[in-house]
Amino acid sequence: MTVQSTKSGWRLGLNKTDSISYFKHREDVKFILPNFDEFCVKTACGTSSKKAFDFNGKKINEWIKINNFDDYKPRKPTKLEFELSENLSYKILTFLMKKTSP
Repeated sequence: MTVQSTKSGWRLGLNKTDSISYFKHREDVKFILPNFDEFCVKTACGTSSKKAFDFNGKKINEWIKINNFDDYKPRKPTKLEFELSENLSYKILTFLMKKTSP
C-alpha cells in the first residue's frame, strides 16, 4: 500500500489491481499494527466501483505520523507491505515492513 495525503491528514491507498483481486466491495478490515491497538476500518473508494480502495481514519493517520511514513520526497510516497488474512467476520491486514526504494 502507499501512504497518500488527504485534505485532513494521511491514508493508505491500495492499487487498482490489488483492490479488484482482494476486495470485491466495501467491507470492514481489521488492522494489526506494531505498538498500536488493533482496529477496524471500512474500505473506501471514489464514486466508481472501478477505482482503487483506500483506508483512512484517525487511527491510520496517527499511526502513519507516529512512524514518520508521511516524511517522503515529492512524488515518491512511502510504500508499506501488509499480509492479508481472513476470519469469518472480516479481512485482516497485518503490517510487515516499509518497502525500500531500489
